[in-house]
Amino acid sequence: MRLINKNTIFEGLFLELKDKTLHKTKQRIYFKAPETVFKKIGIGDIIPFSIEGKNCHALIIQVYKSTQLEKEVSIFEPKFKPFFLKKATKGFKKTDYITIPEEEIIVTFEKNKKQIVNILLQ
Repeated sequence: MRLINKNTIFEGLFLELKDKTLHKTKQRIYFKAPETVFKKIGIGDIIPFSIEGKNCHALIIQVYKSTQLEKEVSIFEPKFKPFFLKKATKGFKKTDYITIPEEEIIVTFEKNKKQIVNILLQ
């Protein structure tokens, strides 16, 4: 297992979206991610993000600590979408970066249910 820290750099293959299908290109990109993102993603995941208003996707193929990267590359910090595609046994599974604990979901549901009942009773 690789320890991921704030100086982690991800290498990915740029994916091109054509006719609702992602296609690999030979273009490699290098990027940094905020803490909420880099704690969740790993090799084999597809990361949707945007650069200068354009939506892009990258397939992570390598993870480096900044001391391990021995290449002259431009590294950028894109604006990440709120989800990513996690590599699963068969294909990919859409996963949110921030997961809400189940207890919190139940409490929120009960609170909303009481508010709806109060509104209906008025």
